Parts: sequence; structure tokens; C-alpha cells
Amino acid sequence: MTAETWVAICTGALAAATFLLALLTFRLELAWRKNSTQQIGVQTWLNLQSRFDSKELKRCRKKLAQQLDPYEQSEHDKVVEDLFDLFEDIGTVYDQNLLNRQLAESTFSYYVNHWWRAAKPYIDHDRMLHRDDNSMFIEFEKLAKAWRHRDPEISDGALKRFLEEEKHLRID
Repeated sequence: MTAETWVAICTGALAAATFLLALLTFRLELAWRKNSTQQIGVQTWLNLQSRFDSKELKRCRKKLAQQLDPYEQSEHDKVVEDLFDLFEDIGTVYDQNLLNRQLAESTFSYYVNHWWRAAKPYIDHDRMLHRDDNSMFIEFEKLAKAWRHRDPEISDGALKRFLEEEKHLRID
């Protein structure tokens, strides 16, 4: 075997090894991206769940249940929107795929659907007051539509029971 043949074989082997290394690096990067996305989604869910279960938000939910059962337009400016803000945040990260969708839906869909139904008169009135601005609470609305299949029909009685439960939340 000549030196030139030997160099050609070694160069070919080196090229093949380099290609294999590039391929394995690409696969590693894909696996890292998938794991990173999952970790971010779970961490985001944990943070939102913690926020939802916080003392501050439980107080807000209690007060909001009282304010919306029944909703009085004359008391519109006194309605606390902190819970709606949380649902807006959940909707935003859900749309951006920065949230584990299965965990989020199983954790929040019941509350999103019931609160959307309870808050609809308030939200409709608020949008009207702001020149029919339908962008207000849009992420909350999109979330309720996406998860409506979980609670397709919420009767007046079921909504009343839900609001009573929220009024009597235990704040630890």
C-alpha cells in the first residue's frame, strides 16, 4: 500500500468519523431541546399552580365569588381581577407552548371553565365600557374555549355550587 493510498483511507475514515460525530451531536441537541422544553413546561406549571394556591389568590377567589354571585354592574369598579390576570398568564404561556399542556389542563380547566362562566357578565360589561374591546381577557377566553370539552355544560345550579365553594375556601 502506498503512502498516498494510506492517507486517502485515513482521510476517508476521518471524514466518516466526523460525519458520525456531527450526527450524534445533532441527536444530542434534539434530546437536550426536548428535555429542556419539558422541564420549562413543568416548572412553569409548578409556578402557576403555586400562585393559584397562594393565600393571596385564595382571598381573591373568595372575594370574587361574592362579587360575581350575583354580578352587579353598579359594583363593577370594585371587582378584583387578580384571578383573571392569572388566567391570562396561563393562556399566554399555554399559547407559547411554555407550559406542560396536559398538566395545565388537568389542573386548571375546571376553574377556568367555571370562572369564565361566572365572570362572563362582568367581562362583557368591561369590554363594552372599553369601546367593545374584545382583546380584553382574550387569553382567558381562548383558554376557556380550548378546555370547554372538559365542562361542556355548566348548569346554573353547578355554577352556584362552585361559587359557594369558592366563597368558603380555607385559607391556611
